[in-house]
Amino acid sequence: FGVAGAGGGYLYGAPKPVWMPYLAMTLLSGFALALVEMASNGVWLIQLCGLVMIAKVILLAALPVFKGHEAWILAAVVVVSGISSHAPRGFRHFSIFHRRSIDAL
Repeated sequence: FGVAGAGGGYLYGAPKPVWMPYLAMTLLSGFALALVEMASNGVWLIQLCGLVMIAKVILLAALPVFKGHEAWILAAVVVVSGISSHAPRGFRHFSIFHRRSIDAL
């Protein structure tokens, strides 16, 4: 609901107070999910799935700063989300530091 509410609110010209709660919900749920993943297995931080999620949260947090580029940022988040969530396990668990797929340190 969060990205859809923030994106729809922005793209259809709704006043900021209408769609900002959706952006806040998206950021808070992203941070919460990141904390859960880090607590369960710290390797998540160096896997592509973790790095992509952190990048998406940073992009969403940057929305209020980059005025005029909101549509591009939202589109990038949606496209990256779709690709990363449906990617094969080997891609999602790939570590850029180890240059291979890893499940634990």
